[in-house]
This record gives sequence, structure tokens and C-alpha cells, in this order.
Amino acid sequence: MKKEILFVLCVALCLALAACAIGTEEAPTDAVPSVQTDAGVTEETTASATKPSETKPAVTEAATESTEESTVYIEETEPPKTYHHTAIKGAVVTDYDGTGQYTFKKVCASCGKEQPGSANHHAWSGTYHGSFTCVSCHKTQQFEIETNAD
Repeated sequence: MKKEILFVLCVALCLALAACAIGTEEAPTDAVPSVQTDAGVTEETTASATKPSETKPAVTEAATESTEESTVYIEETEPPKTYHHTAIKGAVVTDYDGTGQYTFKKVCASCGKEQPGSANHHAWSGTYHGSFTCVSCHKTQQFEIETNAD
């Protein structure tokens, strides 16, 4: 959970920095190196002086804002992990959908009786250990359910 929040904050920071950088770059000028005249005065010429002048229509600030578009880059995210739950002893996993949540029933190893009701558990990895008393033979039984992520 902390890694997901950190990732979202990093993406938001990158987007904010990218948004600040849009429109701040100045267009490069077509400057020609300066020329020194006979009088010793340095005179700077630009490429616009050698080209015919182009007139641009005046654009209002509101029109400029509506025509600018920002490009948003969306990073590819990892596909969600799938989880497999396996009953090792004393239980039967009855339902899981690939997430960490699963449902299981307890089964007595001595008499083989399935206990009434079911239990829900949530696990990301590792082995879940537990115990119960059989309703039929009244013996204490152990169960283990292992969770693996792909």
C-alpha cells in the first residue's frame, strides 16, 4: 500500500513539473554573429534583418490559452498480482478469485467430517495456521493454508 501511494505521489510530482515546464521554453533566435564596422562600433545583425519581415496577427491572451494543449504521459502500470491459496492440511479452500481474499472449510483429519460453516481470510503471502475442535469426535485438529503470489 505504501509503495502504491509513493508511486502515485511520484507520478503527480512528475506531472506537476512537466506542467510547469510547458510554455517556458523560449524559441531559439536566428542570430548572426556580430560584425565590426570601420568605426570600431560593433553592430549586431539578425537573420530577420536579412529576411523580409513577416507580420503576425495580434493574438489575445485568451485565444492563446485555449489553443495550448498539454501532453500528459501515462506510465504503464504493472498488472495486479494474482494469488493462489492451497490447503495443506485440515482444511479445504472453497472459494478464491485471485485476490488475497479466500473462503475455506475446516475438515477433521481423524474422522473426515467437514465442520459446519465456513471461514474467510485475507492473506498476501505465507502460511495461515490455525486449530479447531471437531464437532463429531471432539479432537483438536490443526490446519494450514498457504498463499502464493504470481
